Amino acid sequence: IAARRGSAVVAFKAGVVRDIEHRYHDNNSCGSAHATRHTNHLRIVQDDGFEAIYAHLERDSILVEEGQRVEAGQLLAGVGCYDVCTNSHLHLQVGAIGNDGYHSVPVLFYADDPDSAWKPRLLETRELQE
Repeated sequence: IAARRGSAVVAFKAGVVRDIEHRYHDNNSCGSAHATRHTNHLRIVQDDGFEAIYAHLERDSILVEEGQRVEAGQLLAGVGCYDVCTNSHLHLQVGAIGNDGYHSVPVLFYADDPDSAWKPRLLETRELQE
């Protein structure tokens, strides 16, 4: 999600912070094969059981701690730009770990209605087929 460096990153669902990484310096470059490789990030285990990864965060901007409960809409950190990127952005990934590895979960964001713009929901199977 393109954003200016330092823009607010908020939790889109409630859950518990699983882990945090914030040691990487900004070198004006993002885009690792994995969201958590060489980038400042945090993971939240959401109340629905899925894991959300918020990556490419500004160094030392993370405002939550491991094990802390967060609510939807709570300020988490600021957007950064690390590893091999050309513009600052938030890498948001939602998924689950199963017996056969990690699986991303499609999420739909509403952008045309300000009241629901940050109320993502999991797509129904029938919607994925359309």
